[in-house]
Amino acid sequence: MKGFQPKNIQAWDLRDGSGGCVRKTNLECLKDKFLHLKNMKLPESTASFVDRNTSLRNCEMLCSSNCSCTAYANSNISNGGSGCVIWTGELFDLRQYPEGGQDLYVRLAASDIGDGGSAETIIIVIAVGVGMILAVTGFSIWKRKRLLSACNGKTQQK
Repeated sequence: MKGFQPKNIQAWDLRDGSGGCVRKTNLECLKDKFLHLKNMKLPESTASFVDRNTSLRNCEMLCSSNCSCTAYANSNISNGGSGCVIWTGELFDLRQYPEGGQDLYVRLAASDIGDGGSAETIIIVIAVGVGMILAVTGFSIWKRKRLLSACNGKTQQK
């Protein structure tokens, strides 16, 4: 999962994930962000708190303001979702299903989340820049040809 790495890389390479994962970057509480994961089996719930009477937005605010909070989700996913589950401490037994499951928001260091893919942003900026250069160049060539043909028309009339 983004922001985490295997605790024991050698065992992981042998397909033994029993050692679990550790964060790549330590959390900084107020600077942290949340990674939205879809189709998840929610973590083991012994270190969790449930509030059935709050919204997902309030759940995010509660989790953000509690530096021990490591993840949150809706407690009830029917009818668009309601309620709030907050996990504190380590997250155990996370899985992502091909379909089904629930949305889970995992706290990560802001640097591990990034700005939504800086490489993609750079590619888009370059593509737009090249497109603008081509458009300006094309317009300049068209304008010059028009000007030259207007000048040629005037000289031929004299």
